[in-house]
Amino acid sequence: MTSLRLRAGAALLCLAASTTLVSCGSEDDAADGTVTLDYWLWDDRQLPAYQDCAAAFHRSHPGITVEFTQTAWTQYWQNLTTELVSGDAPDVWTNQSTYSATYVSGGQVLDLQPYVERDRVDLSGYQAGLTEPWVKDGKRYGLPKDWDTVALVYNTAMLGEQGLDAHRLAELTWNPSDGGTLEEVIARATLDDKGRNGLDPGFDKDHVEVYGFLPEWADGSQGQNGWGEFAAANGFQYLDRNPWGTHYRYDDPKLVETISWFKHLIDKGYAPRLDQQSKMANSELLAAGKGAITVAGSYAISSYTGPKLKRQFAFAPMPIGPAGRKSAVNGLSDAVWAGSKHKEEAWKW
Repeated sequence: MTSLRLRAGAALLCLAASTTLVSCGSEDDAADGTVTLDYWLWDDRQLPAYQDCAAAFHRSHPGITVEFTQTAWTQYWQNLTTELVSGDAPDVWTNQSTYSATYVSGGQVLDLQPYVERDRVDLSGYQAGLTEPWVKDGKRYGLPKDWDTVALVYNTAMLGEQGLDAHRLAELTWNPSDGGTLEEVIARATLDDKGRNGLDPGFDKDHVEVYGFLPEWADGSQGQNGWGEFAAANGFQYLDRNPWGTHYRYDDPKLVETISWFKHLIDKGYAPRLDQQSKMANSELLAAGKGAITVAGSYAISSYTGPKLKRQFAFAPMPIGPAGRKSAVNGLSDAVWAGSKHKEEAWKW
């Protein structure tokens, strides 16, 4: 976790044609000496840009062809783990820091540090904090190819009707005791079936039409899309050393306080209960007018922008908590399979 740096749409960068996508296991070298690299990724929205990168890469490296395999997120990691265990993995795959440690511990990811030193890769150009999670004991298991962060996204019309503007939303505060000015905004944005907001004495929390806040309940071990930011703003760190720590701190009172605040939002009627939450994504619920505010990553920015949207959305930084303004910052990396027959070509890619 680190302080929020506002840059929109950071996730879809093909830098110097240095990335690739593919299917399981390298092809054998052709008789003419050409090589086919297999590249895997999960994001179908990024696939066309990667294909353009691969075409440009092939023009500058005619002896190397890149083939792609794109699989949805959940199945992606299941398939990748199976292929790595079976010894028939892609040459290169899009890696994510929360999964990387498992593959590194299994000796399945190539150490890139010798290549970095040999080719004098300048690491100073990376966003601060992005390269460190890929290094362990002097070995480097990836180079960031993009970076993302998260922020609040809100329905401008709904909050505008409550007298809330962008300037005020940029200066929100939060604490787990009373929710700070953020909770006041959430309360104002929550409407029951009579049109009364959450601050109205007559507000009916059992008949809510618009929830002021839509939490991301399925948010993994680190809460990248919501609770993690609030917990960090309350002084919580989930590991003694991120991401290569040995002690998890899920018993930290700072986390307990944070999760209790989320429960408080449910009790007040400002957020939906887990067992009542729609199967629709929060982005779809906001688009349908069922919610006013949520937390979103820059990787999902296209869900809230574009001329086809019936509602207008805008973004605001995460609120300032007791430990400051915090937001998860992450950078994906391309991992090279330690068992690839084409390590040099994979590095070039």
